[in-house]
Amino acid sequence: MKTLTNAYNGWANYETWNVALWIFNDEKILKSVMWGLEPYFRSGMGLGDLQYVVRKAFHNPDDLTSATPDGVWLDDKKINWSEIKKAVKEYKNG
Repeated sequence: MKTLTNAYNGWANYETWNVALWIFNDEKILKSVMWGLEPYFRSGMGLGDLQYVVRKAFHNPDDLTSATPDGVWLDDKKINWSEIKKAVKEYKNG
């Protein structure tokens, strides 16, 4: 079993936790992500597909940024997209 040294509330780190927190606790964002990922659930979802859809869900047209409301930039290299992908798949499979 792999031990996470920088675990934050059960996630790899704060950045990963924050992105997941907003995805799974904001109905509008969750619906946008799940709708956007629907074709990828059937054909296979890569990390790039997930990142693209999540960035679109968080996109702010006023300043052309993609960040959570708490200010975590979605291109932050600390975000563990594999962990978020696993959580999204688990949510989808209910």
